[in-house]
Amino acid sequence: KASTAPEQGYAPPTIIEAAGLRQLVLLKPNGVYAVDPTTGKLLWETAYGADNGSIIMSPVKVGEYLFVGGYQEKNLLLKLKNDQPGVEVVWRDKARHGISPVNVQPFVADGVIYGFHEKGDLRAVEIPSGKVLWQT
Repeated sequence: KASTAPEQGYAPPTIIEAAGLRQLVLLKPNGVYAVDPTTGKLLWETAYGADNGSIIMSPVKVGEYLFVGGYQEKNLLLKLKNDQPGVEVVWRDKARHGISPVNVQPFVADGVIYGFHEKGDLRAVEIPSGKVLWQT
């Protein structure tokens, strides 16, 4: 067992490559963490605070960054370390930044995250600033 949480959350895991290693990234209502997909060994972990256990999206990798978003603008941008497995928090729960994709998985193209925000508007979000480039 790599990690525990008071609530289950609903986020599917995702595999990324960072620091020269494959990493299985998982979300839980109170954290984000990565394990070695072959052994299950914990590689890194950082705090996250989802409301009501509502963490549904898979994390998305944008270059050297990893974005996580949940209900009520509970967003988190992490910078992946390149010399060893690990992360640094770039910003957390930044109002009017990022995206809160409550039920729909966002996607990345050309360094921009596209997806539906919790109120239903479609957004394009620049990473690493988190600036909303446009919404409709």
